[in-house]
Amino acid sequence: MKNFPVELLALATRLQELAPRESEDPKSWMHAASDFFDICMPNGQMASQLVPVIPLADQGKFLRAVKAIGAAARSYNSGLRQNIEDGLVIIIKVLRREASAEEMPGFSIHSIRERVASLSALQKEILDATWNYHVANTKALPLRSVQPLIGRKSLKEVLSGLNGSLIAEVEDGNFRCLSISLCGALLTGDGKVLANLLVSSLDLAKGLYMEDSHVTGFTSEQVKKKLGDENTLWLVRLLRLPLPPRFPFYVSSVSGEGASWSATITDNVMELYQSSETTAYLNELLSASYQEDEPVFLEERQKRNMGKAALLNPFLEVNKLPEAAHPLRSAPSYIEFSRLQEIRNLGRTKMDCTRLLVMCEELNECAARGNAHAVIMLTRAILDHVPPAFEYESFAQLAANYGGNREKSFKKAMERLDKHTKEVAHRLLHGQISESEVAPTMSEVAYPAELNLLLSELYRRLKKV
Repeated sequence: MKNFPVELLALATRLQELAPRESEDPKSWMHAASDFFDICMPNGQMASQLVPVIPLADQGKFLRAVKAIGAAARSYNSGLRQNIEDGLVIIIKVLRREASAEEMPGFSIHSIRERVASLSALQKEILDATWNYHVANTKALPLRSVQPLIGRKSLKEVLSGLNGSLIAEVEDGNFRCLSISLCGALLTGDGKVLANLLVSSLDLAKGLYMEDSHVTGFTSEQVKKKLGDENTLWLVRLLRLPLPPRFPFYVSSVSGEGASWSATITDNVMELYQSSETTAYLNELLSASYQEDEPVFLEERQKRNMGKAALLNPFLEVNKLPEAAHPLRSAPSYIEFSRLQEIRNLGRTKMDCTRLLVMCEELNECAARGNAHAVIMLTRAILDHVPPAFEYESFAQLAANYGGNREKSFKKAMERLDKHTKEVAHRLLHGQISESEVAPTMSEVAYPAELNLLLSELYRRLKKV
């Protein structure tokens, strides 16, 4: 088998489909199950092709399921056929996850080992240094600190083979820096621990939702009870990196340099709840946010964005593209389309949402294009536009005083949205040209979780009016 786990999955699925009815003779089916056992465990040991594929945490239950199939199949006792069916359920579940991860072109927890193996020693050192600097300072690593690590070599040469979905050049004031992403952090020396922390935190959020479907968030104290003090501090550092779209929670407040913090749980937790495997769910999120062709360096991203702008120029008749080929139709939504549709469906209310909806649609288009300046300015325009719907004159007043259905978690999120976007927008809108300029990145200006939360509360409020 060229692709062993994928083809073994096909065999297991076929065997499951061919399971005879209770009235039929199961002997030929049990003989096929015996052959399946031999493929999985030649010479009584797990097939060598499976050893690097099945995670250590799953190997025990996988082997027990295979052995149960072998024992039942070779007994030719029809009363034991249920053991075969139960074993196939476990095997298919494990193989489906691993095979899909192996075929997945994006990023997954299961691909970490292979990706780390492909890194050079210098690349590993730079990723570790960037992550460690973020842990210590919650900031991007200045390029001036990177140069001593690589000597006289060009950074572009050293980082060849990496991409902007792992590590990217950004601007911090007048300094150029390297910013590590969530996927990049998983490739560091701490990657295995960080992956486990992500899965554990998702399990925590899922458990809280199962206990109370209206849960709005959790605190660092709740995390400490599950994961311990050190892991809790590492987790908040990890969660303060840009998170994949549709991640079900985000850090909404931090104090004492991460000693105490809280996270807001969004409606996306429902998708987490619907997923039977937390790791598979996380893989989907990571893969959706991972772009192999994302440039590492600012200049290359600027050229790429200019190319996209040219493609989207109306004089180039972009609107005549087929629906499937339209570059914006296939882009993930920055503000959830379902959220906008809810507001559209309100009909006539005390407040007219026509301009709000247009601004949100324009924001989605600009985010899809990677137009960072437009994204932050439209964000501020939306924040200036909505306060009267909450009976306030300014968004600063709204953020400081309005509790809404989300109470403290909503208030914290709105305070963060107001303060951070105001600082970034002021710098980008009023900053004057200088001898050295670096363009902003989407990670600097993107606040989709907070905006979706704001629109969710706006919808609830207008619906009651």
